Amino acid sequence: MTEQPSADAVIEAFCMEPTQSTAELRQYIEKYPQYAEDLLDVFHDLELSKLSVNRADSDAVQAPLLDVHQASTFVAEALSGDRLRTLASNQGLPRDFFVGFRDARIRLGSVPAALVSVLSDVMGVRLRDFVVHLQSPEKEMVTAFRSEQKPEAPRLLEYDAFVSALELTQAEATRLQELVSGRGSD
Repeated sequence: MTEQPSADAVIEAFCMEPTQSTAELRQYIEKYPQYAEDLLDVFHDLELSKLSVNRADSDAVQAPLLDVHQASTFVAEALSGDRLRTLASNQGLPRDFFVGFRDARIRLGSVPAALVSVLSDVMGVRLRDFVVHLQSPEKEMVTAFRSEQKPEAPRLLEYDAFVSALELTQAEATRLQELVSGRGSD
């Protein structure tokens, strides 16, 4: 009469199998029916651990996407409604200036670095969030319309062309120059 292996030895052997598939589980249960409950528990735990590892990998991939969305949300909140009106009034610039940044219509590389920093300060958002928002590849189209053609993402404007199109008054142009030079952000 041959001696049966212990439950620990059977479970250890199962865990050492390269796949731990349901087919493997079935073979072990047929061979060692007295340890079926233990084998099922271990198999269940192994499957749950695989799921949590896969979820962690998935979360790591999705984290940058959530970060971009969150940054854009912070900027949009800082530049909407009454906040937008108050900010434009306090800074002595037209609302359209800030709307261009809210809608991320300006190519970040063309904006003076000092201005990006000052704008994030006056908007009350982190510089990193503002930069991520402006670099975001996902520009949401906020208007819906019927067309025979597919809607296209809006083209990004160069900063100088954007400012020129605003047709700023002399006072607004002076104020903007103060912000660009880093003065007047108080």
